[in-house]
Amino acid sequence: MEEIKQEGGIKEVEECQIELCSVKIGLVNDYGKIQNRIISITKERVSILEKDKIKKTFEISDISGLTKNIGETNIEFLVHFSSEPDYRFKCEDAATRDKIFKAIKESYVAIKKANVPIFGVPEDTLEKYQTVKADIKKEINKTPDHSYLLEEEDIPIELEEEEQKEPVTNLVEETKDTKSANDLLGALDISKEEISLQDFRCKKETLFPKMHLAVKLDTKELYALKILNKEDVVNDGKQESIELLKKKLSKSGHPFLVQTPYILENESKYYLFMEFIKSGDFYTYNCKQKRLSEETTKFYAAQIVSAIGYLHSKNIMYRICCLENNMLCEDGYLKLSNFELTKDIADEDLASKFCGVPEYLAPEIVSEEQYNHSVDWWAVGIVIYELIVGFPPFHHKNQSTMFDLIKRFPIKFPDPVRHKIDMSEHVKDIITKLLQKDPSERLGNQGGVEEIKAHPWFKDINFEKLENKEYDAPYIPEIEEISWETCTDDIR
Repeated sequence: MEEIKQEGGIKEVEECQIELCSVKIGLVNDYGKIQNRIISITKERVSILEKDKIKKTFEISDISGLTKNIGETNIEFLVHFSSEPDYRFKCEDAATRDKIFKAIKESYVAIKKANVPIFGVPEDTLEKYQTVKADIKKEINKTPDHSYLLEEEDIPIELEEEEQKEPVTNLVEETKDTKSANDLLGALDISKEEISLQDFRCKKETLFPKMHLAVKLDTKELYALKILNKEDVVNDGKQESIELLKKKLSKSGHPFLVQTPYILENESKYYLFMEFIKSGDFYTYNCKQKRLSEETTKFYAAQIVSAIGYLHSKNIMYRICCLENNMLCEDGYLKLSNFELTKDIADEDLASKFCGVPEYLAPEIVSEEQYNHSVDWWAVGIVIYELIVGFPPFHHKNQSTMFDLIKRFPIKFPDPVRHKIDMSEHVKDIITKLLQKDPSERLGNQGGVEEIKAHPWFKDINFEKLENKEYDAPYIPEIEEISWETCTDDIR
């Protein structure tokens, strides 16, 4: 690495700080052009210079992650931020990038007491993982998901004795496997904080049953707070679901799953601080519309398929897929919520608990037989039918009769003339295959989510573009502004 000595630029910003690293580097602009720059790193910030003039500067503490390509032919890296466009750089060799990373990692750990998330991807160029200005406007974040995290990049963290005390346990950070904090954290806002209930305030009136509006005092960020009595959790057999939430789902980073950044507990209660979605649930919107077009249904169904496919990839059975458990976000996309019935299950394992939403239950659950993950794909078939037709296919006001319909009666589609509901042969086919009574014959039972994505009905959906939120949503909800200042009550 060539050391750079400047009389103007570096001294101008870092007059009182020790420079850890200063090297020549290529800054890749929005048009793919490489601009010759100098990167200067101190204990608190990074500066980008053109000759002796400072062009950009940012705080180490504002970094949300770094991404590098694994190959050796084109040495690039990205600097990610939570709410700002990424910077993309090109280095002459891997050794230069390693020294830059070393300086950033050490400074980040000193400030945040946590490792900066570092992702490794196979592509030679990092363009597909770079969040640019246009993405920010659309609320798109292209940071790689946590499956690309490089644990070997973590460095040891030494905490002061007083920093290890927590009056209320943050379960998101508590794990028997302490190799890396990154095991539990997602790709968007990854930091290890010392958090207690005193850091929050809530609004006494509930948003929904057991759900309060809460604010984190230092950031003024709003959360949906769900308070669960531990005794109820035990009596309802939901301990496993809480464990799954804190170990696998709290900060999954998946675009179509509601995140739960903070899970706290005391002797009697769990406190789940979930991302607050102002626009409400999808069921309310669908009730107003009564029926959706097939194309609009496909847009929403593809997101549900993506979310459930992600859960299954983590050996998680959802078991409570329904319209009410999908939140309609401000950008018009959906997020799956409510993970209180999830179960950790391997492909060959079976579950037996009778649970779920009656209209969406698969025949094997209704028959009280053992079942696998394909019960989730049955529920997706119910959702697709309900969105287009306006009601679930086996609905009946008498639950016993409804369960009999689920177990024994074939699916019936509306008459296009009499009911004025047009359904393509492809959508009828995917619904029929998802609603196979025999789970071994059900679409997705053998081939999983990829088998469902490959169905002709989804042929015009690019799931990568969908997950990057590059499609225009058919509906953008009107949002009523809610002030954090309404949250004035202590959380008990």
